[in-house]
Amino acid sequence: MEPAPFLGNSLGMFLALTFVAFGWTAIATGNGVAWRWQSAWQVVAYCGLLAAAERFIDHALAGGELLSLGGFVVSFVILTAIGLAAWRLVQARLMVMQYPWLYEPDGPFGWREKQRTE
Repeated sequence: MEPAPFLGNSLGMFLALTFVAFGWTAIATGNGVAWRWQSAWQVVAYCGLLAAAERFIDHALAGGELLSLGGFVVSFVILTAIGLAAWRLVQARLMVMQYPWLYEPDGPFGWREKQRTE
């Protein structure tokens, strides 16, 4: 495949690294941050580090451009979206599990207060 200048490598290699190799690490990052009841901005910071690591792996193993700003930004946005989705999913599950007398599920990413019957 021909390299995509904006992404720093071919589209196939970029997608394989972003979704296959580093997508699961973004999911694990979101899960870990949520289980420790930390805030979402930490997921964003950690996904920035993941995107930098992805640029390095792309350069070292696949011959991609190391300092591709476009590749970094696109992978950062994708990994952050994956990480934040995992964080919210776990956070919603934890709120319902830890406080079952207060909250009930409201879809996979939310919770709501239980209606009190008096």
